[in-house]
Amino acid sequence: MKKTVLVVVATAVLVSACTTTDPYTGDQKISNTAAGAGLGALAGASLGLLAGGNDRRNALIGAGIGALAGA
Repeated sequence: MKKTVLVVVATAVLVSACTTTDPYTGDQKISNTAAGAGLGALAGASLGLLAGGNDRRNALIGAGIGALAGA
């Protein structure tokens, strides 16, 4: 359980570091790379769960591959 919380917190910190400030409006915007990585991780995790077998391991592997592909 502690490892899962640590992974979630580390991922949140890394994704939050991918925001940029628009020089014209001053608004925070997420970069296209971070958005693609997030969507890829979500899609990869859901496909990993559908693959069968060890659901947790498949979801983590799918999320990693999806994040790399999305980025």
